[in-house]
Amino acid sequence: MDDFLEYAQAHLCEVKTFNLFELDEEDHDYKKWVERAENALLEEIKNNRKIYLLGFSMGGVIASYLASKYPIEKLILISPAFIHFNLENYTNIAIKTGKKFFSSSDEVKPSLPKNFYGDFMECVKEYKNEIRKVTCPVLIIQGDDDEVIPTRSSEWGYEQIDHDQKQLIFLHQGKHRILSDEKVKDVAFLLIDDYFHDRLLPIHNEK
Repeated sequence: MDDFLEYAQAHLCEVKTFNLFELDEEDHDYKKWVERAENALLEEIKNNRKIYLLGFSMGGVIASYLASKYPIEKLILISPAFIHFNLENYTNIAIKTGKKFFSSSDEVKPSLPKNFYGDFMECVKEYKNEIRKVTCPVLIIQGDDDEVIPTRSSEWGYEQIDHDQKQLIFLHQGKHRILSDEKVKDVAFLLIDDYFHDRLLPIHNEK
């Protein structure tokens, strides 16, 4: 998310980031992934900060859970993994991302931790329905050419939100990692900027 971090730091707000998991054979407990996210959030809550929470892919499911439990100003879900996904493509993307953390002399493992897949599925299964409890505004963005998560995943998440302070936007030709996709990332940044500054208004149902 380097491109988005650079944009956000310059135009939006201070950004706190962390890794949900590492490319480590021992790091395959999804409850620890959730605990890392929750601890990072609680640290900011203790400082009485206004929090805009962004989650990507599986992180979007976890972010939804946290937003249902804690006071969040606004929630942003990028390519959220509410619905089954292409594990092989996810592995390839994660490995490509992980390579930058290794020097040329380090060995990059050919796969994610062996228990990762089961834990990924269990994480989604346990927390996906928490989106129904989210009461803060929600923006969902996904590429319509996502090679990992089907677009019906975002559609499903959008339909579960029980209020009208929500927007779902698909970016044409966008891949899974839309915040680093040269074709659509600038549009995604502008949409998030508008959302932060209350220019991206939700559709209100007339009574």
